[in-house]
Amino acid sequence: HGLAGLEAPDRKAFAALLQRVAAAGPAIVAIDDDLATLGAYADLCLVLHRGRLLANATPRAIGEDSRVFEALTGAEL
Repeated sequence: HGLAGLEAPDRKAFAALLQRVAAAGPAIVAIDDDLATLGAYADLCLVLHRGRLLANATPRAIGEDSRVFEALTGAEL
């Protein structure tokens, strides 16, 4: 589960580290099911559902996408 084993302060520290590395130029690929955590350090998120690309957008747009919500929860907005 990505960063699930880390406490909140460690998640923040890890996000800060990723931001510093990304600022130096390389692209970083991270896999996590916690959209709030990803939103702290990701410029772009891709959401896969059943092996297909469901969404490709900023973390904010992903969080507002009803298709993503429905895919992750099985409930409609």
